[in-house]
Amino acid sequence: MTVFLSTLPNYTARIETTDFPVQDSVICMPDQRLAYLLIDISPWQDDQLALMSSTHIQSADHAAQHITLGADLADIAAAPKFTDLAQVFLDKLPPIIVGPFGNTLSPLMMAAAISPTTDAPDVDEIDTARHHRFSALRGMDVYGKDGQLGWISDFILSKDDLSIQFLVLSTKSQLRTQRHVVPAQKFRHFAQQATHVVLDITSQDLADAPQLQVDDMPSRDWLRALHAYYRLSV
Repeated sequence: MTVFLSTLPNYTARIETTDFPVQDSVICMPDQRLAYLLIDISPWQDDQLALMSSTHIQSADHAAQHITLGADLADIAAAPKFTDLAQVFLDKLPPIIVGPFGNTLSPLMMAAAISPTTDAPDVDEIDTARHHRFSALRGMDVYGKDGQLGWISDFILSKDDLSIQFLVLSTKSQLRTQRHVVPAQKFRHFAQQATHVVLDITSQDLADAPQLQVDDMPSRDWLRALHAYYRLSV
């Protein structure tokens, strides 16, 4: 069973007995996982958001669009503030950070993803940021082996562990927008400065693959057929 990542901002997140709106999410595509939720805690702390690690997720009721978090309000009150963080590294960040992030979260992620304990990648080819805010990724251009394919419109997660299973691409042909689903295993990397996404497929691969005809979640059989098309195990 699967769920669109774009639906998470319709969810509420329960901390103790209080429900807070989910505002956005942060994903790690190299690891194909949901990394953080951005929770609007302004009803409790004025104009504040809490960036909470997905490890806090205890359960998710997708029918009710509700997530239960294994944290309490005292944890949030004691969490470091965004304005206190400077020259930090994402693998060392605490599981909760509080602040009025606004649109400054993506630069934080890009700066924080460079770890001094690992060899630096070729920055001319691969963006060093591993974590990206979904709202910043939506609409980002997608390229394949032979040029531009389209743009990101969504991601599909497993309902069981919220891992990223598929990317959803949009393309425009003859004044008509079409949506394509690509297995996450075909993700290659983000370009430098996260200007676009690169996939390990060609435009012909995308054209010949099964296409979404409606905006509903694809069926399990349809997704199996897609895996078979790309010669991937289910």
